[in-house]
Amino acid sequence: MYEKSSQQGFSLLEMLLVLMLVAITTMMASLSLGDDRERQLRYQAKHFSALMRVAVETSALNGEVMGLYFIPQSQSSSEDQTEKAAFQWRRLRDGEWQKTADDFEIEGFEVKGIWQPESLRIEVEGEFISLSDIQLMEKPLALIYPSGEATLFNLAFVDSNTGDIQQQVILDSMAVVHWHDGSS
Repeated sequence: MYEKSSQQGFSLLEMLLVLMLVAITTMMASLSLGDDRERQLRYQAKHFSALMRVAVETSALNGEVMGLYFIPQSQSSSEDQTEKAAFQWRRLRDGEWQKTADDFEIEGFEVKGIWQPESLRIEVEGEFISLSDIQLMEKPLALIYPSGEATLFNLAFVDSNTGDIQQQVILDSMAVVHWHDGSS
């Protein structure tokens, strides 16, 4: 009755369907992964803002002034070739700035590698400060007082090609930390 077809292989429709599914899957995977550099910047900014919130809470709970210091490459313990630096929180005790616990530091904060030094903008009390000026400073970049006040501080990661702000962490005068994700 019915003749059995001797045709072997896939039809054109089946091939197009498989190719379309592969293309859609690849597109979705590339969108979900995103740019590795953007993901690293987002992580650094999110981590920085979280530790800044901890400093605000620690200052209020312990009744101590907290200061944010920038530790340049020469003092940072970095063994590899990428230039790294660290932001470190210190507390004011007995008139001296004392280091806090090691897990309260932002070690390995890469200045080159993830972004170029000119891509890191630091603003304190409305004035931009260059990394070379910061490395010469022996005082904190930002202060957090137990009364709930703070130095205005803005750390922005800027795309060196377009000048657009990718990530931004702001400490306002009422010691409230804001994180803005400009990459999405």
